[in-house]
Amino acid sequence: MSSNAPASSGRGSGGRGNGGGGGGGGGQQLEEYPVNAKTTHLNHGHTSHVVVAGGEMLYLKFASKADCQLFRSLLQKMSGKVNSVFNLRTEDSSASQYFQFYGYLSQQQNMMQDFVRTSTYQRAIYSNSQDFHNKIVLDVGAGSGILSFFAVQAGAAKVYAVEASNMAQYAQQLVHSNNLNGKITVI
Repeated sequence: MSSNAPASSGRGSGGRGNGGGGGGGGGQQLEEYPVNAKTTHLNHGHTSHVVVAGGEMLYLKFASKADCQLFRSLLQKMSGKVNSVFNLRTEDSSASQYFQFYGYLSQQQNMMQDFVRTSTYQRAIYSNSQDFHNKIVLDVGAGSGILSFFAVQAGAAKVYAVEASNMAQYAQQLVHSNNLNGKITVI
């Protein structure tokens, strides 16, 4: 397969396709979309994938997890992209457990009650407030959002707090309760 190989998608009739009939698809046409290194795509659960190709966003749903994984590996090869070391070394269940662990309120509480840890982060941010003043800050793995709050207190113009676990809803509640909706956006 070349790096400009087409991805195919079955669509109802009326789509712009170049599948010339055959196969008796009951009014279905086969459409082809070029896939290369610039093709945008992302995982959507265990059995579906989203691909942006040919100016269209395609939502692809697979019959099984194995089919979806096969598609993803072929898409990676066709687009010239390789899996990250994280993806190669990490089972889906392991990543899920990681986010579940940090999503527990008790785990966040343990980290925030670690005075040495929390005060060291706070001191580091406050001591370098010139690096935060009127800046846009991205807090990845924000958890409860404590570092986002420190960044705002150090003068950040805006903070985007990215949290993949359930903790995001609690971080949002803290932002709202502290009237910082205009300063901190939880994603």
